[in-house]
Amino acid sequence: MELPKNITQIGEVDKTCKVYVEDYVVSYIKQLNRQAENKEISVALYGKHELENGIDYHFIYGACKVDQLPKEVRHLSQAQMQEIERFRRKYFPETTFAGYRLLNGEMIEGFYICDRDICRYVAGYAQFYEKNDAMLAYMLDVREEIPPEYVDQEKYEKVKQRQEERRAAAEATEKNVSYTADADRKILKLPTSQNLQRMRLAAVAVFALLCLFGIATFKEETGPVQEQGSLLAVNASVSDPEELQKSEPKDKLVIEDKLDEALRAENQTDGADSKAQETESQEAASQEPESQEAASQEPESQEAESQEAASQEAESQEAVSQEAESQEAVSQAAETQTAQSQATQSQPAEAAVSEAVAYVIQPGDTLIAISKRQYGTDTRVQDICERNKITDPNNIKQGQVLMLPR
Repeated sequence: MELPKNITQIGEVDKTCKVYVEDYVVSYIKQLNRQAENKEISVALYGKHELENGIDYHFIYGACKVDQLPKEVRHLSQAQMQEIERFRRKYFPETTFAGYRLLNGEMIEGFYICDRDICRYVAGYAQFYEKNDAMLAYMLDVREEIPPEYVDQEKYEKVKQRQEERRAAAEATEKNVSYTADADRKILKLPTSQNLQRMRLAAVAVFALLCLFGIATFKEETGPVQEQGSLLAVNASVSDPEELQKSEPKDKLVIEDKLDEALRAENQTDGADSKAQETESQEAASQEPESQEAASQEPESQEAESQEAASQEAESQEAVSQEAESQEAVSQAAETQTAQSQATQSQPAEAAVSEAVAYVIQPGDTLIAISKRQYGTDTRVQDICERNKITDPNNIKQGQVLMLPR
């Protein structure tokens, strides 16, 4: 079975019974439905029925107005069937009776389908387009029975009269406004267009005279010297664009020279700071042994004074000294043992340290500055990075200890 292709679904779709209504049938039912606002009109439907996969397919190709169906019924009477068959044999002999529909002016969303002498309502249908000469002939035959749309002439005349009254009132108001405007102009003696033009010309002339008077007074007050100064200022402000373009690179060169001088001054200050730090470290190292000697001399002088001042405590001091000597002997023995063990453990470390010198990074240090300071050249930066496993030469911190290779 081949279904229609160009369809428009209206309402819901029934799963067991599907209704397809031809376009001419839908148009005829809509025409009758406009007349059914005050009374119900019944329409008999004619078409073809097919069954496939347990689904009933009804294709409606004709519809006729009948008088024997005043209400919805499940079983049709003999008189109703006789009227329905009479229209079928006359207009749609190649079809069978499919169902009916009662029209009351509301939207049509379903039909009563009659199958095995039982009529049931099927919601939803599909409208399709196909050549339907039988329905077209029936519509032409009953066209005179369907009256055209009625227009109430009285209402139309009333509306037209209101429009004319409104138009006349609008014209009268326009005439009154123009008349009052002319009267006011005559009473007040309003100026005409020529007078207005003359007044405008007089105002322009007065304004021009005031401008000339102001310029003359300004020249008298300022004098020729100020005028020349103003002209020079204007000439200076409005200079040649080529000269401006030539002056731009000179300014850029001056700025670059200033930057170079600032960088040189910063490098010199960095070198002076590093030299001062070296001298301070050397002086501190030279002062350390002097402080140690002074510290060693202080206990000797204190012992001599204590011996001269307190002779009676000599015996107790000898005892204390003996105990101290014994403790010193014990501590020396322990120190010798630890020194021997450390010597055995630090032999490879000393060998490694002997090849490198420890350096603590100071504020403002860079690897290039350290290389120049320690080796006199900046080519040892790579060796320092490899020795200390530094991936980024710019990523060093204050207080970090570097091992400088020899």
